[in-house]
Amino acid sequence: VRYIGYSIGWAVLVGMLAGVLMALVKGTGTVSVVAVLVLAGYAALIVIQVLLTIQRCHDFNTSGWVSLLILIPLVNLLFWLIPGTPGANRFGPPAPPNTTGAILGALVLPLIFVVGIVAAVAIPAYQQYAERARAVQHN
Repeated sequence: VRYIGYSIGWAVLVGMLAGVLMALVKGTGTVSVVAVLVLAGYAALIVIQVLLTIQRCHDFNTSGWVSLLILIPLVNLLFWLIPGTPGANRFGPPAPPNTTGAILGALVLPLIFVVGIVAAVAIPAYQQYAERARAVQHN
């Protein structure tokens, strides 16, 4: 659960920071500087994701090289589904039990993505509908 929560949480955080930074500098001459900062943030996100995936591989007693599977689309979902080893393994003691915050994060953060996608589709569609309704009403 921590793997899901941390992975999605970091992605949401970097995405929100990138969006806020780009919105703040829109129309100014500093867009290129902020674009470099955003790219650096996403590069750091990739490094964090690889490190989290290596740690997840160690949770189920597998080499960190298996983390290269995150490069294959949809195969990386296996890391969400494979259970960790119940006790200590060759990489150390078992992971501590999941906290309530980690469980809530793993449940809520994917919903944020779904709601965001639905909003990105629904809001423009509703605005077009409202404009057409106003145009018909004025005629």
